[in-house]
Amino acid sequence: MPDDGAGIQLTLLGPTESVDDGRLADFYAYPDDLRSCWVRGNMIASLDGGATDEGKAGGLAGTGDRAVFSLMRHAADVILVGAATVRIENYSGAQLPVAARQARQRRGQAEVPPIAVVTRSGDLDPSALLFSRTEVPPLILTSARTVEDTRRRLAAVAEVIDASGTDPNSADPAVVLEVLAERGLFRVLTEGGPLFLGSLIENGLMDELCLTVAPILVGGASKRIVTGRGRVHTKMRRTHLLADDDGYLYTRYVRAD
Repeated sequence: MPDDGAGIQLTLLGPTESVDDGRLADFYAYPDDLRSCWVRGNMIASLDGGATDEGKAGGLAGTGDRAVFSLMRHAADVILVGAATVRIENYSGAQLPVAARQARQRRGQAEVPPIAVVTRSGDLDPSALLFSRTEVPPLILTSARTVEDTRRRLAAVAEVIDASGTDPNSADPAVVLEVLAERGLFRVLTEGGPLFLGSLIENGLMDELCLTVAPILVGGASKRIVTGRGRVHTKMRRTHLLADDDGYLYTRYVRAD
């Protein structure tokens, strides 16, 4: 029988240098001179592949992951998320410190990135933190079938936009990105959920994935970070792998093409 492992060379990845707060932003900088949306996914998974702990992704987070999470938000023009994740994680608007706001101003960005929510049904509670604890009204990207009803309910607290494509009963991810690009929101950070990430990947719209691996075992029937019916085979290229003293791994992969 052939020895499939013959000739294989592996590289040991180890902590050769530390990365302080001042340099960390460089590892998560978006490409320069964007003219269309660059979509970055940021997700966390347990060591055994679970996307949540006790139903929430936040249950897997540690101190370092929260810092990287915040840094990615500071760099983005818009934070894109599915409605189910907004409900489960009880999203509010982005909260940025003064230094981050000043850095955004120097880059020509708005002080605070808006939250953009993709929802086929428009079923969002106008009293939720998404609307009541935010400096910037969120963007609600919904279907043609529900857009008028959603506007009647949410117009006072959000901008509601028809993001349908050929199917008036759903929000098309490609149209969603077109809507964001028309507003100059090219640096897109999506935080899930798994079904929305699946639709982006299925349609070839995910440019990079930043995955934190938490040193936690959750067992049970926790979902993956991506779900859906569409299957693809998209090769990715690793740009960095970082670690912290708590055992978390921070990976960033971009499309190989």
